[in-house]
Amino acid sequence: MIELQLNQNLGRMVLEMLKNTYLISLTKKFLTVLFGMVSVIFLNRYLGPDLKGEYTYIINILSIVVVVLGLGISTIYPYYRRRYGSLYFSIFRNLVLIQFVAYVIFGIAVSLVINNQTVNLLCWLVPITILSTEIGYINLVENFKANAIIAIVSAFVNVLLLLLAFLLLDKNIIVALVIYAIKEAVIIIFTIATMFLKKDIGEQKKMSHKEAYKVIASGLIPMLTNLLIVINYRVDVVMLKWQNVDFYLIGLYSVGVSLAEYAWIVPDIFKEVIINKTAQNDSLKDVKFSLRNSSAILFVVFIGIVLVGKPFIVLLFGEAYRDSYFVTVIIFTGIYSMMYCKIIGALFISQGRQKFYFSVLFIGTSSNVVANYFIIPIWDIKGAAIASTFSYSVIGIIMLVSFLKRNDVTLKEVLFTTKEDVEVFKTKAIELKTKLKV
Repeated sequence: MIELQLNQNLGRMVLEMLKNTYLISLTKKFLTVLFGMVSVIFLNRYLGPDLKGEYTYIINILSIVVVVLGLGISTIYPYYRRRYGSLYFSIFRNLVLIQFVAYVIFGIAVSLVINNQTVNLLCWLVPITILSTEIGYINLVENFKANAIIAIVSAFVNVLLLLLAFLLLDKNIIVALVIYAIKEAVIIIFTIATMFLKKDIGEQKKMSHKEAYKVIASGLIPMLTNLLIVINYRVDVVMLKWQNVDFYLIGLYSVGVSLAEYAWIVPDIFKEVIINKTAQNDSLKDVKFSLRNSSAILFVVFIGIVLVGKPFIVLLFGEAYRDSYFVTVIIFTGIYSMMYCKIIGALFISQGRQKFYFSVLFIGTSSNVVANYFIIPIWDIKGAAIASTFSYSVIGIIMLVSFLKRNDVTLKEVLFTTKEDVEVFKTKAIELKTKLKV
């Protein structure tokens, strides 16, 4: 009887969560971060620093290529959905499928002509990753709940496969990349099952060269903006390889980058709130709240990395990665600056200041490339970390100064958590507890 009651309570809790978009998003982030962190642990331990460095190089090249060849098609879909309803759904669906087929054919042709392992691997990974990214983003708009569940399932599959590889197989970069491809394939299969095969999609715009060109042209500016963001995050590893830094050192460097990416989740959570809030008005109160508390959380994280980072890295990834500690600390100093880019950037985009946002990203990315070019030959991975931190600081400072001047806000208002902020968190915690209470 007690077990039945517990099952009923659990069932009601799950139903309540599925009705609440915020809780779905929070659950998705928590589980994908958890599974992602465990995946990073198994991947680093399975490959070791040398192969992890090579793996990171290939994935970073892949990230840049995917943004360029994706043409920004999916990123413009929310605009079309908001303006035209589901009228353009079939056009977007057809475009991403045509993309996939075209890139598969092109990839096969290139792999037959060029005898290079990295190029051949990219020829297979690019079409799969582009399709996964494009339809996943469209499904985020069409079916938020399904998208969240698919993300969790694919992250779990990734953990499971990496665990099996770690326990049963000799280290092999091909195995790691096949697991990556399987994870993307899971997203593709489930997304097609939940979205692309649905029959009732309403009236649709007829596919034509004119409409296809219109959609592709609309996506080019968002694509260029995303490209700058990706290059700014990924160019360090690429330039390390191009300047003949050993894959072993790149593997050590990748640990700091991986940990930094998870720390960036803090401002990302606040950024999503700002995107929602600023859709109606500037919501400066929420922007300042987000900056203050994201700043406080990141400061605590940074202190934690400084104090216990070395044993933490050894515990998670093994003794082989002990020397990645100093690089990790350097990279983490730059996370703080990029917080301003993420949160304030969301406000600027909602205000129609895309050109300014693009210009700042261009300045930051250019400084990153130039700094890496000159500093890496002197200090190898430490130089790459310093260059990235410098770039993040340039972007963050420009965004922050512009925000303060345009909105007549003092620096104190965005730096320190207030008593009112603490009360807000307490209230939200009580509300969440009440909603889940059964």
